Formats: sequence, structure tokens, C-alpha cells
Amino acid sequence: MKSRLRNTPCLGHRDMLVSAPRYNRVRLALRRLEPVIRINLPGLRHLRLLIEPDSWIVIDGSLGDHPVLAISDFQTQQRHGPHEDMPARVTFYQVHAATILERVLTAMDNILDLRLATRQPRATTGCLIRFPSPSNPRA
Repeated sequence: MKSRLRNTPCLGHRDMLVSAPRYNRVRLALRRLEPVIRINLPGLRHLRLLIEPDSWIVIDGSLGDHPVLAISDFQTQQRHGPHEDMPARVTFYQVHAATILERVLTAMDNILDLRLATRQPRATTGCLIRFPSPSNPRA
């Protein structure tokens, strides 16, 4: 999806700071849930959020999945611990994209919290191997 953004003209961009809890929540969700997370945004008709490891992209399904805004270019090298906010860049592709940015991020937080809380533990793929011991020499 990010390669498609390069071919889409943008209306502007700005630097932003993603809060540490928000960034950490997304990284945890990407590890525990799916490699790409898709979220239908409640109250924002036809808009969906695609969360990938290197970008968070809001797309408009009524316009052929045209991007509305994207948060990308996370400056991971400037972050020295999980308690620090993450510098990033938000790019706007539609006129009113800036007005929904905070609603999108709040919805993302709530939905990821719910998905992480209700997530079923992964089945283990290993097996238990009993090693011989003085009390159990046949193991």
C-alpha cells in the first residue's frame, strides 16, 4: 500500500509525535494479532484504517480505496526506549483529512484495546519432553 501512496498527490504533510502508549499498543497488536490490521472506523462512513508495520493509512472505500491520510516515516532511530514518544509524519490526501485525525487515532486505540483483550492465546506448536531424572529414569 505504501508504494501506491508515492503515486498519489498529497495536499500537505506535517511532523507529529505519536504518544508512546499509542505506538507501543500498535506494535503489540501487529505482533499478536495480524501482520496487517484492518479497522472499520465507527462514525466515519466508508473509512477504513490499515495498520502496517511502517505506516497507518486511512482509506475511503467509496472512492476506490483512495488514501485520506497516512502516518508514516516513524523515526525509530531517535527513540531510546518504550517510554518515549515516536516522531512521525502525517500526510494529508484530502481536504478535510486533518479534521478527522484525532477521531481516527482515538477509534484505533479503543478497537485495538478491545481486540487485544479478547484475543485467544495462540496454540503452542511445541511438545513437552521429559528428561531422565533420578526419580524417573525411563523418561
